Amino acid sequence: MPDQRTDDDHDKPGLSETRIDKCVLTAMLSEPSWPWTVDEVGREIQNQVAAADCVARLFRAGLVHRNDEFVWPTRAACRADEIGLGAI
Repeated sequence: MPDQRTDDDHDKPGLSETRIDKCVLTAMLSEPSWPWTVDEVGREIQNQVAAADCVARLFRAGLVHRNDEFVWPTRAACRADEIGLGAI
């Protein structure tokens, strides 16, 4: 139905929250020089507000650890990436 919005419609013309989360987690896992700061995540995706939101979502999902401004992937996220689970 035209009245219903999908996740992809939420941030047009930008990326959906799911795509942003996937981009950030993929970047963190491909360059394991942790911890990252939330500011570094913001520079990676070129949006500080979206970075803060993304880190909060990933933290709530148990995919990253967070200590103040520092962020790094959980062992579960690293292992899922290693075995190709969910094509992270």
